[in-house]
Amino acid sequence: MQKQGDINMNFFAIFIILLFTSFNAFASQEEFAAANEKWKAQKSNPDRMKYLNTVLEIDNKQNRDEQGGCYNVAPGGITQIIVINSEGIIESVISESKSEKSECFKKVYLGLKYPKPPFAPIYDKMLMGYPEKK
Repeated sequence: MQKQGDINMNFFAIFIILLFTSFNAFASQEEFAAANEKWKAQKSNPDRMKYLNTVLEIDNKQNRDEQGGCYNVAPGGITQIIVINSEGIIESVISESKSEKSECFKKVYLGLKYPKPPFAPIYDKMLMGYPEKK
């Protein structure tokens, strides 16, 4: 039989875990919102668009989005923003929501190296796994 103090410690531990989880979800939403604003501010820049066309060509040649089997992890789509630094390396993958699928795509893209961009950081929004509009 458990003692009253043991039960109180269990409830306290569960409370701390729930609090930490809630804080992480909020922090992730805040991080995504901030990255999305930066993406909006630069999305029409012609140098950025030209650079990202080069990145897209590289990714398409290597079927990058098919690596890791991420589309099959779970149904539905995810929205992520990648951040490319001055060396052309994806230094961050920020997801709108945390899920097994978003973590899978993060593993595929994080750390990839591309040619050096015309400026940095470059933000690009990626819509992964949504049905194509026709």
